[in-house]
Amino acid sequence: MSEELREIIWSAAVAGWWTVLIGAGFMTIAWLIWRMILKAKPAWLPRLWGVDMDWKEIQSLVFTFIAAFKLILFVFILVIVWLTLWA
Repeated sequence: MSEELREIIWSAAVAGWWTVLIGAGFMTIAWLIWRMILKAKPAWLPRLWGVDMDWKEIQSLVFTFIAAFKLILFVFILVIVWLTLWA
């Protein structure tokens, strides 16, 4: 492998790890905010969604979003580990 290709791969791996770090921080903050909202259950939130939804449906949608984001983040981590080992 040429030195230039190795440097490109290493740069991609470093950028990927920074992206994972920022994504994990975003997920932590989003989860904490959601926990505070879930505890308070403000009346304005179901109206903000624009349809007649109860709290059970809202909680299910937010849980699905968080789970999907974590799954995407996990796949991204696998790719970054592969890049790191390859470099």
